[in-house]
Amino acid sequence: MTTSPPQAAAILVRGLRKTFPHGAKALDGLDLTVPAGGVHGLLGPNGSGKSTTLRTLVGLLRADGGTMRILDREVPDELTAVIDRVGVIIEEPRFFPTMSARTNLRLLGDAIGAPRERVASALDQVGLTPHAGVTVRALSLGMKQRLAIASTLLKDPDVFIFDEPTNGLDPAGIHAVRATIRTLADAGRTVLVSSHNLAEVQQMADTVSIIARGRLLHEGPVSGLIRGGARVRVRLGSGWEDGATVQRGVTALEQAGYTVQADGDALYVSHAGRAVDPSAVARELGRVDVWPSELGSESATLEDAFLALTDGAGLDRPEGSAA
Repeated sequence: MTTSPPQAAAILVRGLRKTFPHGAKALDGLDLTVPAGGVHGLLGPNGSGKSTTLRTLVGLLRADGGTMRILDREVPDELTAVIDRVGVIIEEPRFFPTMSARTNLRLLGDAIGAPRERVASALDQVGLTPHAGVTVRALSLGMKQRLAIASTLLKDPDVFIFDEPTNGLDPAGIHAVRATIRTLADAGRTVLVSSHNLAEVQQMADTVSIIARGRLLHEGPVSGLIRGGARVRVRLGSGWEDGATVQRGVTALEQAGYTVQADGDALYVSHAGRAVDPSAVARELGRVDVWPSELGSESATLEDAFLALTDGAGLDRPEGSAA
């Protein structure tokens, strides 16, 4: 596990544990640090504990052990003291479908005692002012998700916790929600967002935590993770048809600590946490008499780094275990 240096934290989790009644261990001593300000992505394979972590943070599940703090308040014991400063979208929000977006927000604002002027401000911040008079059932899925974000803005919170906010959206909806989240962070707020869409997280997140089997694998800036995960592309030319030659090369690289992925007639060689030197890859291949026809460095994506870190981890969870 690698971590970045300590920073001021909006959310701090230490040693979080959760086992469900049927015996599935969802969280196994999880540590999580979400810096104050910016977008923090929570990433992991299915069954890694992402949703369980978020639900436990906001009091929807009770942990078996560990500590959690939001804005320097211990939760769940002090959750009531901090909940007005936290906007949460974990379960699908419910609105009155035959009422307009504006009316829905006004009713919700009245229920929580929010000033009326925040309705217009919330709609404006998520880009829904032109659609404020449209009934909810006539809004697109992406607009409904932005309306859900607007509902959290009525409290004017400092921290947002979103579970899979772009799930099921079309590209236009994903782009709009991503822009909304980025706007919140650029205004100085903290957004913790779990997602399976690694390309979207790469575009909007400042920092990430990658977890598997309920434990932290990596935490730190996205830029450092991608830079450290730069990979090398290897082509073997005519040797590609020889399966034994390819396997010999793959085995040698894996024994040297590299992660190797095949794609067409190329091998992509990466190493979690650091850049890969093409000459070092060539030396390892040469030791087993495998001679590439092409070697080249490529900038890795967040997906590359994610796959290298989670290779095989958390992928065989028992059916019914928490995400």
